[in-house]
Amino acid sequence: YIYTLKLRKEYFNTPKILWIDPWSYTIAKEYIDAKNLLEIIIDKEKDLENICSLFGRTLALLHIKKICLGDSNPRNFLIKRIASENNKEKTDVSDIYKIYFIDLEQTSECIGINNVTWDLASLVYFTYLMSPRRSFDKTRSCMENMFREYFVTIERFGDSHLNVNVIRDRLSDPVYLTIFLSGTSLVFSPFATVKIYKAYDLLNHMKKRSE
Repeated sequence: YIYTLKLRKEYFNTPKILWIDPWSYTIAKEYIDAKNLLEIIIDKEKDLENICSLFGRTLALLHIKKICLGDSNPRNFLIKRIASENNKEKTDVSDIYKIYFIDLEQTSECIGINNVTWDLASLVYFTYLMSPRRSFDKTRSCMENMFREYFVTIERFGDSHLNVNVIRDRLSDPVYLTIFLSGTSLVFSPFATVKIYKAYDLLNHMKKRSE
């Protein structure tokens, strides 16, 4: 509840709260008719690269505001088209799509750089784990575009608490790899290990691009 309001105050999109019952811990929210980020990747939306770039920019701005999600599941981001495909006046992708943040139960203030890199690394791991094998190329392309715009935005608008080189260096932290290797064996299929190493390879690639 708190971060739904806080994000809206900082001009990020979240579903409106329609009703709340504090006794049963129940919140009713506005329904957003949109696809989540995972569906966008799997369905191979023609604007995928631009959408992923917009997502990277939005996530960077969130981190600049010192807000970390804690649960960067690709299903927790809804992408809604707000402009017609025939509207030639819309030049920026942010004029065409809105990104909504949902399921904010683990959202908190970014205490340190590890909170930031966890948001990014876990997003990559979860996206690969939830993507079918046929979508791996699109998953990688989306994540690369996301990171590219994320780093550009951090360098342009960030402050001393966000250092691009430090973030890149910690993306491939073996601790994250260990967490996902040990924590997914009971939840995902045996093919999960391959997916995890696909994610790890991408995170290593993003690190090496800065060297």
